[in-house]
Amino acid sequence: MIIEEPSLLMFMGRLHPLVLHFPVALLMLAALLELIQKFRKTEYGTGYNQTLWLVLIFGSLSAVAAASMGYILASSGDYAGETVYWHKRFGMAVAGLSILAVFIKYLAEAQAKTKASKKLANLYGLTLLMCVAAIFTAGHYGGEFGRTPMAQGSGRDHHINSFST
Repeated sequence: MIIEEPSLLMFMGRLHPLVLHFPVALLMLAALLELIQKFRKTEYGTGYNQTLWLVLIFGSLSAVAAASMGYILASSGDYAGETVYWHKRFGMAVAGLSILAVFIKYLAEAQAKTKASKKLANLYGLTLLMCVAAIFTAGHYGGEFGRTPMAQGSGRDHHINSFST
């Protein structure tokens, strides 16, 4: 589906480079907070856990928004190629894994102090780690956009039309 310019959808798509940094920061912060909590000998209070929940939920929701905006931008027809393909896939993976992490964390805390809770907590940690890896990988492919314009003919290029006229 190619979106004709100008439209509200295309405007939203063009906000992708601006919006994507918010979920990256929040999800990386959530992973860091979890790591700190895991290796701390004494447990933090409920305020720490509530903050972690807020960071994780807002990071997940904003990841879905950023991935949606990126999908709209890619649908403009201005981007093509292998770099865009992988950037889009890993961006969707970040959104999906972050939402999955929220649900797994909820299940783990709902079944506190059971055998299943420990397994779910480990699964949550693994899911969050995979989300961070997907963030780095999506960021790598997204960073390629500014370095290899299609006009140079490198074969891995992605941007077809210039933003300027």
